[in-house]
Amino acid sequence: MLSRAVTDPDGAFLGFLVMDLRYADLHDYFRQYNLSRIVITDRYNNILMDTEYASAPSTKLSAATKYYGAQESLLTCLLHGRDYYRSRTELPGQELQIFTLSSLDFQKQLLTYGTFFIVLMLFISVFITFRISSVFTDRNLVAIDEVVEAARHMGQGDLDYQLSTQNFDEFQILNDALNNLARDLKKLDQEKQELNRHKQILEMKQLKNQFNPHFVFNTLESIRYSIILNPQAAAEMTHRLSRLLRYSMDSGNGDIDLKTDLDFIENYLSLQKMRFGDSLDYSMEVDPELPDYRLPKHLLQPIVENCLNHGTRHSRSIFILLKAESRADGVYISVKDNGNGIDPHTMKALLDSIHSGTMTAGEHFGLFSVSRTIQLIYGEQYGLDIVSEPAGGTCVTLRLPPADRDQEEH
Repeated sequence: MLSRAVTDPDGAFLGFLVMDLRYADLHDYFRQYNLSRIVITDRYNNILMDTEYASAPSTKLSAATKYYGAQESLLTCLLHGRDYYRSRTELPGQELQIFTLSSLDFQKQLLTYGTFFIVLMLFISVFITFRISSVFTDRNLVAIDEVVEAARHMGQGDLDYQLSTQNFDEFQILNDALNNLARDLKKLDQEKQELNRHKQILEMKQLKNQFNPHFVFNTLESIRYSIILNPQAAAEMTHRLSRLLRYSMDSGNGDIDLKTDLDFIENYLSLQKMRFGDSLDYSMEVDPELPDYRLPKHLLQPIVENCLNHGTRHSRSIFILLKAESRADGVYISVKDNGNGIDPHTMKALLDSIHSGTMTAGEHFGLFSVSRTIQLIYGEQYGLDIVSEPAGGTCVTLRLPPADRDQEEH
């Protein structure tokens, strides 16, 4: 209940104005705002209304026990055994006081729960960050490993190796660059191989064109001498030469079987025997499984021709043994003569030229041509060997691929 004296404008007392405020109505009015705890007291701190009680409690609001600031509103008080933050507002005339109270226990709980929530969120954030960074790191390491593996394959000449699609723009750019580089290198390698094949074909044609005319020239020289000494023999030599030239033109420049090439050599030696007579003799020994062995055409003729040209210079007679045998590591065809051999100085120069793969036209160019042809077709591991001793003759041996490999390739 509230009362106030009523006076007229002149100050004369007229009576009292009494207002009877129902506690329940006042309580419901403040409760509807869902504010903190509200307490209304008189000037003596007697509690007139408390939002936590449906009826007026018969207690006083205790004095402040602790200050948290310079203002009176920032202090705590003890009410019903509980600590509260208190904010006070005085009504005009200082007859009523309105206190807004916030439970200190609730603030402590809120601080505790808030601290726990912040720590929990921090832990979760750290865990998620670690997991995400671990996943990204693993994926980056996988991408880096793939790039290193691709570089290793490319370094070993494997240009068909392709990187998988990357998940990051930076690695995708590097991925595409490496794949494009591999494709370019592979294309260049293919073009290089194609050029090498054309180069080999042209070089082989050049080599054959250099020793075939040389053979014809030597044969014509023999016929020229025979026309003077024995015209009938010259006619026979001319007939045999025509057969040899027809063989060269009809068989092309490809591979032939060993038997066909040996028949050509035998015709050639027969032609030469008509020139040298009893000063020339020859023999052929061939393993039974080798007649069908395939080899380049005219591979043996320059070696036999070399034996005749150099073996008869300082000897009145010469014997040539042609032997073909099959071994586990390859086919070996040797042409051996009993001439005066090759002097050490010439032998060294010849071997150096053959091993280096460069030689200009000369008296031993036929041997170089044969060696170069074998290496161009079969590889550097094949070729020819020359053994010669002064007054001990010369043996030239061709090293060719094994017979079984030859049959598979043809």
